[in-house]
Amino acid sequence: MQLPVPVPFIGPLLARRSAKKIAGAARDGGPAAVRELCRILVDSNDGVIQETAKSALSALTSQETVDIFCRWVIDTGDLHPRLVEIAVHQEYAPSSLPARALFYAATGQKDCLAAIDSGSRHPLLSEGYRQADLPTRKRILMAADANGMVAIFAHALLGDPAAGDPAAWSGTEWETVITGLIEERDRDVLWPLLFSAPPSLAVRSLHALHAGEWQPRAVDRHLFNDLVTALPEAWDYPLPQNPASLTLACPDSQCLKLVFSQDGSLLAGSHSDGTISVWQLASGRLVSRWSEGGGLVGNLILLPDTGSLVSLSDEGILRCRHIPDSTVRWSYDDPLHRITKILLSPGGEDLLAGDRGGIVSLVNYRTGQVVEEFAGYPSPVTALAAAEDGRSIASGHGDGTIRYWDRRTHANQRFFSGSRDRVLTLAFSNDGSLLFVLSGHVQPAVWNVVTGERVLTCTGFSGAPSDYAINTAGCLTLVWDAGNILQLWRWTEPTPCASIPFYNRRPGSCAITPDGTRFIAGCDDGTIRIFASQDARLIREFRGHTRPVSACAISPDSSLLATSSWDGTVTLRDLPSGEIRRTLQRQAGAVTAFGMTPDGTVLIAATADGIARLYSRDGGTLLRSIDLYTPSAKAIAVSQDGKYLACAGNDATIRLWNLLTGSLVAGRERLGTTLRSLAFTPDGSLLVSGGWDGLVRYWRVPDLHPAGTGKGHSSIVTCCTITPDGSQVVTGSNDASIRIWNPSAGRSSAVIQEAKTEVSACTILPDGSLFAAGSAEGMIQLYRLPDGKPEGTIPVVPGKITALVCSPDGELCIAGYENGSLAFSSLPERRLIRILPVHTAAISGIAVIPGGDYIATSGMDGMVRVTRLPWTKSLSHATLDELPWVYEETTGDGAAMRSQWTFLYRMLAGRFRGEIGICSPAHEAGPFDIQIAG
Repeated sequence: MQLPVPVPFIGPLLARRSAKKIAGAARDGGPAAVRELCRILVDSNDGVIQETAKSALSALTSQETVDIFCRWVIDTGDLHPRLVEIAVHQEYAPSSLPARALFYAATGQKDCLAAIDSGSRHPLLSEGYRQADLPTRKRILMAADANGMVAIFAHALLGDPAAGDPAAWSGTEWETVITGLIEERDRDVLWPLLFSAPPSLAVRSLHALHAGEWQPRAVDRHLFNDLVTALPEAWDYPLPQNPASLTLACPDSQCLKLVFSQDGSLLAGSHSDGTISVWQLASGRLVSRWSEGGGLVGNLILLPDTGSLVSLSDEGILRCRHIPDSTVRWSYDDPLHRITKILLSPGGEDLLAGDRGGIVSLVNYRTGQVVEEFAGYPSPVTALAAAEDGRSIASGHGDGTIRYWDRRTHANQRFFSGSRDRVLTLAFSNDGSLLFVLSGHVQPAVWNVVTGERVLTCTGFSGAPSDYAINTAGCLTLVWDAGNILQLWRWTEPTPCASIPFYNRRPGSCAITPDGTRFIAGCDDGTIRIFASQDARLIREFRGHTRPVSACAISPDSSLLATSSWDGTVTLRDLPSGEIRRTLQRQAGAVTAFGMTPDGTVLIAATADGIARLYSRDGGTLLRSIDLYTPSAKAIAVSQDGKYLACAGNDATIRLWNLLTGSLVAGRERLGTTLRSLAFTPDGSLLVSGGWDGLVRYWRVPDLHPAGTGKGHSSIVTCCTITPDGSQVVTGSNDASIRIWNPSAGRSSAVIQEAKTEVSACTILPDGSLFAAGSAEGMIQLYRLPDGKPEGTIPVVPGKITALVCSPDGELCIAGYENGSLAFSSLPERRLIRILPVHTAAISGIAVIPGGDYIATSGMDGMVRVTRLPWTKSLSHATLDELPWVYEETTGDGAAMRSQWTFLYRMLAGRFRGEIGICSPAHEAGPFDIQIAG
């Protein structure tokens, strides 16, 4: 039947008339009418309406309607006194015996329960409890204390002690069992359970055992006395001395080297954090980004097929990777032959590689196999050169020696540059007869490679060069010397054809166009100058960056200039005008949105530059960067299967990406509003978004086709979260309201308007029974699902809450604040237990890593941190491997925390007293270590 509009929205007379109509339908056996009358009896303050509902509910005649009434009472409604009174007075009970036992226990009918379930372990009640869903179990156990049924539920949960599984109990179940055993003074059962219980309940139980002057059997007496000696007054949820286990920066990663592909379609850059980026110049898109392990990358070569890149790490390892998936095509990692320099041969067929032992090898770039070796000179190779015809090869060494080979005649020559300083660079003339040599503090020189004689020495040079560039086609060399003078030489004249003083501007980087017509100088103040090579005339000067220019590169056709800077930017400009074409990399800036794959192995930080960076949680290695095609990301979400990444941009877009490949799956643009929050349903079929226009939108996955809209909020939807079963969506808004939505119906089933300010964050407990909401009011509000009834308040600290999550065991609520702090609160105790400063700016995201021991947080300070949580987990979930680090905490500073860790250590030692774990030898043996030699 079509039910009327809820009572609060119509007048009293109409409400009473409506109640009578529903009562009549209930007497006739209408299931929907019975449910609606239960709701009316609980919610209405009108005495006449209450009496009408009570009268009808007291006159149910069919077992079907009685079952519906009983199920509504304990499944979806309150264990409300008015409903319980009707059930007791009318002797209502479900038809199923297990459900009946549960109903009697939930409503406090001890005698009725004893009549059908008289066993000490209450098998029918235990079965009925197992058949109920998690929210119903929790609600019944929370009411058990009020109706005097705690001890009965404790024994039902214990069931057969030999087959019980305390590790599977929730926090509420543990509370019920421990409280019931203490009430019943069943101390012999209580004692062995201590070593599986949450520490807070273990402390409480030991206090009860000690106060009751109970003593265990002789074999456990020493352990018991040891625990009592270390027993704290209360469990204070200690944090380790150094809770931060991993810190990742998404800062302005400075690009140090730039190189174009031979066809000018790609640009590659190596960064100060060991990462490599590759951009497609036609679109300006970041094609791929990966890390080579944290060290600097010495050389980069984009191979002629433009599908691969070769890099040389500062550890001497040569790797070739596919673009864009960044998989390793081949690697050269020989500890006896660490590579120090690489060069692509002029014809592009092979790689030249010089090593620390002075050997030069010819490497096939497709396979990574060494094709030919040239007997070198026993000093590290620091420079390589190859003539255009591929006939001549030269190597420069760390002691100033130069080696030359003729590949056709196998003739070779060795000569000395004139200094013990290492050779910085080498270059052949086009005909291969001349070799330009630049060393540390020696004047640049031109040598005849056949005779080994110096034919020209460049004058006017002072000190060690800070940067240099060579154009072999025009036989030009550009060197920035220690006196801040940019010198340009032609190989036919000893004196510079141009000397340009920069005075108080320090050198940054320089380059010569491949056609030799222009040269570029980038300075420490971010300015860039473009000169004509013929007469050293200044063509244009402009401020290209805000900090020193770190690298310059020019495209093969001399039409594009790429520059990078210590301000974190990489720009692409037209030559000779210097007009900017696009900015390839901006300052990363704040982490504006944060997520994690469901297995917790990959952390995802979306930054203010519109890039999503994927990091390995173990070690923090950058795995991939995804250009999100938006100026900045406002929100991201990861699907439960870890396949998709959804991103809402600040340009009114929403896009879906494949996390495994980094490819775009679907996108929607020109939405008319910016989206602020995102969440996937558990089955991954829908994506839910909240926008600045107050609308809740549903998008079909993976095509992002609109699947519905929810209207109700009058301002920005600031946060959204979805129940574990996907049946309900909870949203918070800037209009200070919370709404609970049914995605299938597309409308809100409950509206909560208790907050005085913006509801800025919300989260649902893992069992789906409650949700928490935070604002700027200095407290966390708890509400019941599915009806949104208040379930208490946790006072925390003043300030706006910007992120909110719960631990997997439902013990902790973790709030992130605008000032960068984390607040840890105990959900069972409804109290604040710890505040920890983590970031220097607002926290933008929190994710609990599977296992429940760590959380990952992101901040507007551009950092991602992994932090250990306060110890809340049950001892049944602890492992033997945790004993050593817990022991380390017992020796730390701070008496209060030390006493907590000491108690925990002794509890864990007691728990694992019958086990032996095998581990690597330690420098010092601990109190429980056994060394086995043989």
